[in-house]
Amino acid sequence: MQKRVYYYDRLRILSAVAVVLIHICGAELFRHGLGTYAWQMCNILDSFARFAVPVFIMISGALFLNPEKKVDIKTLYGKTILRIVISFLFWSIVYAVINYNGNITDFAKNVLLGHYHMYFLFIIASLYAAVPVYRKICEDEKIMRYFLILCLAFTFLLPAAAKLPHMSIASDMLDKAKFNLVTGYSAYFVGGYYLSRMELSKKRRVIIYSLGIFAFFTTALFTHNASLQAGVVCEEYYSYFSGNVLVQSVAVFVFGKHHLNSEPKGAASEKLLATLSKLTFGVYLSHVLILDALRSWQPLRSMSSIPAYLLSELLLTLFLSGIISYILNKIPIVRKYIV
Repeated sequence: MQKRVYYYDRLRILSAVAVVLIHICGAELFRHGLGTYAWQMCNILDSFARFAVPVFIMISGALFLNPEKKVDIKTLYGKTILRIVISFLFWSIVYAVINYNGNITDFAKNVLLGHYHMYFLFIIASLYAAVPVYRKICEDEKIMRYFLILCLAFTFLLPAAAKLPHMSIASDMLDKAKFNLVTGYSAYFVGGYYLSRMELSKKRRVIIYSLGIFAFFTTALFTHNASLQAGVVCEEYYSYFSGNVLVQSVAVFVFGKHHLNSEPKGAASEKLLATLSKLTFGVYLSHVLILDALRSWQPLRSMSSIPAYLLSELLLTLFLSGIISYILNKIPIVRKYIV
């Protein structure tokens, strides 16, 4: 049985907070004028939180690709992926009912596609389905490194190069190659396992942290400049497949591994950490319900201070979605399949 890894729990909690922050700031970016103080603050906070989804995926990779974890295809589909499918259907129906506009076609479409934040369940289910293949790749460290190099080249470097002036032909070539084996979120999934096993000297960690901070500022600055130039919010540098977000996510994961893995002091602290970590999936699924309700709540909307508004919305959303997750986790069958 795998020993509990405390930095997974702490990173999972931190990423859940970051996801909520992204969805708060992402909406506010379109409410405020480009370049204003409020817009700048939302851009900075959104840029800071961009590690959330990649780190969630890296934690899953570190867990499921660990050879100490017994994984077989029957359990993978009959338990892990089945739980995701049932959870997806439950929450997509909830959101579809709440947002029902009287059109049954739209309702069916919303059930099948899910609410905007539920794309993550499609991603993670697909990655879990490929776990037996990834585990074979990870059995040989040289092959794993080779795979990650291909991921880096075809998911991050070459697409970035194709966006440079006079390089549109490179984009056409990539499209023709369709090297899908090493594109998408595979880099984060396998990379999470690789980083969880990799030993880094203090000097290398400092370099990674420095690059991560630089990448965060790059995200904010490039988004600012591109948005002002285009006259609309430009979200290109927020992409999880941009090099700046990759570097920032790696830095956060490495920081967690080396600085957030201390054993909780006392049984009560350990139980609290485990409980909060367990609530994160339910928070992820339910927090948009709270956000949608809060955005029409006048006492919150009437706040003139943007920092106070953002902090209040963040804390209220985390608290209320946390309560929803906690209650659902107390119901046995619901706990097993819904959250």
